[in-house]
Amino acid sequence: MPVKTRHRRARLVAMMIMVVLPPVFMAETQVADAQPARFTNPDRRTKLAAAFPEIDRLFSDFVTRARVPGAAWGIVVDGDLVHTGTFGHRELASKAPVDADTVFRIASMTKSFTAMAILKLREQGKLALDDPAERYVPELKGLTYPTTDSPRITIRHLLSHAEGFPEDNPWGDQPCRIVTTSRHTFSNR
Repeated sequence: MPVKTRHRRARLVAMMIMVVLPPVFMAETQVADAQPARFTNPDRRTKLAAAFPEIDRLFSDFVTRARVPGAAWGIVVDGDLVHTGTFGHRELASKAPVDADTVFRIASMTKSFTAMAILKLREQGKLALDDPAERYVPELKGLTYPTTDSPRITIRHLLSHAEGFPEDNPWGDQPCRIVTTSRHTFSNR
């Protein structure tokens, strides 16, 4: 890839990061009553909009190269969704296209958002990580523990996946199957 193209691509990725990530980082550094930063350049949205076709091309190129069946993306500026892009199919059998409202399985990604929300509540003094989880999930009050001296499950246990629940992950055995297959293949050579 030519150097000029790499630099342009790096600038676009940096611009995307600057547009999308500041609200996340600002949430960590601001006091509760502070307002998010507002940028003073009145042409900011117009300048960013000029980059949308290139951003769409970058995403489309990526999903083509990575053989992703379909994808959707959005760009948020100052809390407003200002652009969406889509590519490919949401269902291969019917060739149904991805649109801005397509719902994707995102596996365990919501755990990060849940953890961040819990930590914000802790910062606000609304809960403690060592609080019993049953205080917030009443269904856990009826849980039968293996022994009478078993510790009560806490929020910390849930966040660190140390509560002892069985895994309910249809993809969890995939890496094991790949490793086992690879070992079997190599051991038979």
